Amino acid sequence: MKRTLIIVSLLATLLFSACDQRNTIDVYETNSTPDLSNPVIQKLTNVSWYKGGSLENTTVWTTTKFKDKASSPFESMLYSMAWIGMELHRDGTSTLLFRPPFGESTYIFCQGKWKVSETEKNTVIIDTKIPVGYTNIKLKVKNIEAKDNVSILTASLDFGDRILMLDFYNNTSIYGDEPDNNYPGIGKSTSQDWFSTMKVQHDKLAESDFLNTSWETIGYKTENKDEVDDRSELSMRTLHIDDLLTKTPAFFFGLKFSFAENHKAFIQSPTLMKDLYHKNWSEIEEEKYPVVTANWRIDGSRLIVETDELPYTSFGETMFNLITDKTQAVFWPSKTPDKGVYLWRHFYYIFEVIKHTDKGNWYRITSPEETHYVFMLKTSMPDVSKFVGVKNAVSKLN
Repeated sequence: MKRTLIIVSLLATLLFSACDQRNTIDVYETNSTPDLSNPVIQKLTNVSWYKGGSLENTTVWTTTKFKDKASSPFESMLYSMAWIGMELHRDGTSTLLFRPPFGESTYIFCQGKWKVSETEKNTVIIDTKIPVGYTNIKLKVKNIEAKDNVSILTASLDFGDRILMLDFYNNTSIYGDEPDNNYPGIGKSTSQDWFSTMKVQHDKLAESDFLNTSWETIGYKTENKDEVDDRSELSMRTLHIDDLLTKTPAFFFGLKFSFAENHKAFIQSPTLMKDLYHKNWSEIEEEKYPVVTANWRIDGSRLIVETDELPYTSFGETMFNLITDKTQAVFWPSKTPDKGVYLWRHFYYIFEVIKHTDKGNWYRITSPEETHYVFMLKTSMPDVSKFVGVKNAVSKLN
């Protein structure tokens, strides 16, 4: 049995870049329940720990020989700027919570497994998804103390290629007197338990409910923030993401979906198009940005959108000039052959309704690269007769 688990683990690692790994975590014994006999370990569990941002959070050591992964040199930045919390559940599962400082306001819930170290005191091993792949963390408790009804955890975290010394708190007060202002829903809808309250509906969808309607993420335009009735609607919650830096989901740019006649769909995103076009064609005016043309259909309780025009985007490439793997993309040239855009060969989104509100819907939206729980405002249908698709637009540019 042990040999079988090791072989499966190796195969999962080899196939990682080609497969959807959302339900596969490379842990030695995935079904083991952690040993909770140690009172220090007990205090770690079933608690939402929020990472402090003081100067005491330091990198103790980091290597210069990074893993064979484009985003590896920037993982320290990820942990210092985007990692805000974690939960270790007593069933052996774990959640690391990230909130990237760019793009649509998003909480990323990275799931994994953990167990107690058999060789080091007050230490746990966490094997988990992170926004740029997977990692293994050895968390050693240095101190746990209570001050003013707040528990403070000081821990050393060994990632193999870096060691961090971090402080965690069991209270959101570390983000100020009104933490919800800067972190919408923090402490209320940023726990793994929140998802149990957001059940997907399985009733058959009616095409008439979506025909000639448009749906916008809150980040699609600034004024959308004033339309929400509940601050939890301000942020997207992501349960799975393949690689945030090298294969950035389009949803992080803010999207608007319009479902037209004859099953034609259109995806708009001025922010995404600016990112896509600015390098080669900075003179293009925003109102003339093209749209992603697509098709939509109803399949039982799911609405499916399919397209071959979705831009292949990468925050890492834009901000850090990372070299990314574009084997799943195709280059679409302009009139100048060396200038063009990369598009996904085939991409789809699956919309599943969670609940309705007076102003929009909560959806679970899944693609080959991501799974989001997102509130979308229902808005008026644009004049789609004036839309120009990405391929058509690029083909006419110099």
